Amino acid sequence: MHYKKTINYRKSSVFLLLTVLICLIYSNTFNASWHFDDKLNILLNSNLHLTDLHPKSLANTLISGSDWSNPKFYRPVSCFTFALNWYFGQDNPIGYHIVNINIHIITAFVLFLVLLQIMRLTGATKKDEAKNYFIALLCATLWATAPIQTQAITYIVQRMASLAAMFTILALYSYLKARTEEKYIRWVALCTLFFLAGIGSKENAVMLPVSLLLLEFSFFRHHISKQKLGWIAVTSFGMLLASLLAMHFFFGKNLLNIFDPSRLVESYAGRSFTLSERILTEPRIVLMYISQIFIPLVSRLSLVHDIQVSTS
Repeated sequence: MHYKKTINYRKSSVFLLLTVLICLIYSNTFNASWHFDDKLNILLNSNLHLTDLHPKSLANTLISGSDWSNPKFYRPVSCFTFALNWYFGQDNPIGYHIVNINIHIITAFVLFLVLLQIMRLTGATKKDEAKNYFIALLCATLWATAPIQTQAITYIVQRMASLAAMFTILALYSYLKARTEEKYIRWVALCTLFFLAGIGSKENAVMLPVSLLLLEFSFFRHHISKQKLGWIAVTSFGMLLASLLAMHFFFGKNLLNIFDPSRLVESYAGRSFTLSERILTEPRIVLMYISQIFIPLVSRLSLVHDIQVSTS
């Protein structure tokens, strides 16, 4: 009992520390104004402008990317949170920033729990507990305070990415708990629920099954049988397939179109660059974002970058 109290006290201390640190870092962003996609997705999106909490009004927010003549979900979890923000504060950005920062705090704390759980599952003893707490806290703190995170937190509409990340981390934690708990069914159910919520926030969360596979092969491949690894691979593939079908039938996102060259070419008809130019330019963009993690100069963290398109 005393050991459990100590554990809970430590976790509470970590949560408080991360909360204070993140709030201090983002304390000057509460009045940051609306930018770019904020206007189209929130300010000009009448479906999100809740004036009451009637069920039909709430349901309308879930298809805010379309209309009732052809109803399709559009990142319903994210849009629902924006609609609630509008109901309580209309176009005042303060409330939106408060929610965004709280999402970041929750994600950072759950990341700490995930890292701690990984170290415990890889054979750490009680003697290593203090060291494990330090390592997990250090990693979570570095992630939470990295300057590159400012775009996802301070740029209001990027809550979509933050929510997808939060639900993905929650799903990872649920999966790790399911590996050790006797009543694993509830943790599996939570993992699935968080997975679906992540997809409903932004399609990035579709990569969760791949993350689970990487997790197993990186940390636990020596502790489980080949049969179980095969089961995990099949389950992950099933989750990935289910998510693709969900996005196709419910969210109106047919990701299978990427295998249709003609559709790909047509989608670039209204852009200022071609598909081949994008493929040539993209590696430079990826390298630029990676470099921002290690060289986080303010001048390099703008919302807009003047990128010269590669043509050969």
